[in-house]
Amino acid sequence: MPSGNYSLSICIPVFRQDVRNLVNQLSEQVDNVNIPVEILIADDGSPEEFMVINRDCANKRNILFFGNTINVGRAAIRNFLAKHSKGSHLLFLDGDSSIEHSDFLSKYIECINTNPDAVWCGGTYFPINKADSVHSLHFRYGNQVVARLHSHQDKNGRFFFMSSNFMIPSQVFMAIGFDENIRNYGHEDTLFGCRLEQNLIPVLSVQNAVMHDDLDTNEVFIHKTEQSVRNLRSLISLPQYKDCLQKTGLVKSFLFLGKWRLAGLYRIFFGMIIHLVLHNLRGAKPSLNLLQAYKLYLMVNHGHEDRV
Repeated sequence: MPSGNYSLSICIPVFRQDVRNLVNQLSEQVDNVNIPVEILIADDGSPEEFMVINRDCANKRNILFFGNTINVGRAAIRNFLAKHSKGSHLLFLDGDSSIEHSDFLSKYIECINTNPDAVWCGGTYFPINKADSVHSLHFRYGNQVVARLHSHQDKNGRFFFMSSNFMIPSQVFMAIGFDENIRNYGHEDTLFGCRLEQNLIPVLSVQNAVMHDDLDTNEVFIHKTEQSVRNLRSLISLPQYKDCLQKTGLVKSFLFLGKWRLAGLYRIFFGMIIHLVLHNLRGAKPSLNLLQAYKLYLMVNHGHEDRV
């Protein structure tokens, strides 16, 4: 355990979520670590019933609650939390997370002791008890894709960064931060990862996953996917992120189609089978290969008619 002047601020952005269970799980572990820990909750414009529920968390020691009356976005709310924190290190957790291991905080403290200058990513896994037909797409994508993304770059050189469970030195975060120009849903964490890479900040992995406690229905997950891909499509033209985003698998495929002038043919062909693809994605056994193909269709179809 570190003996230096380290401290930890746990930052939890919230939107339409009840975080009482997560905060209780974290509070139970605070006394088991030997550095100061604070918990900050920032509600990003949720309805009042969620504000009332989550505001009660601030009755406990070293827990602060902030409630925004308007939604400022996933990037801005994380910057807000960082600005109001006091810790030498920031631990960001999504509000729909659950802590299943009693040494969760202790592992992150060990990471500080190992390399206090690095960004540490703990990973995510998904609940088996929600593996039903209504949530099948998010469950499969979560366990077969998200849960395996446990480092900054995979063995094939494809780039990614996820903001659901990571720890970062406060000074590094304040120097880089999330891009608040990103207001729409999706890939604000990818761009944050780009900034880390551009500034040569080491990003390391630790086996310290949280459980993603709230699976989207198939229809909601498809809608979020569409929003995310459209956002990515509009971001790849930004010169400050161009090189980094080209390392993502989806952008690589998109650029390949463009290079060989196949985007139009892909759009026409996929448009002929789109109803069959969406029927599969809404069903009990969705194909992740078809999901990836649908994402690529959204990329090449940008500026044309939306799906029906």
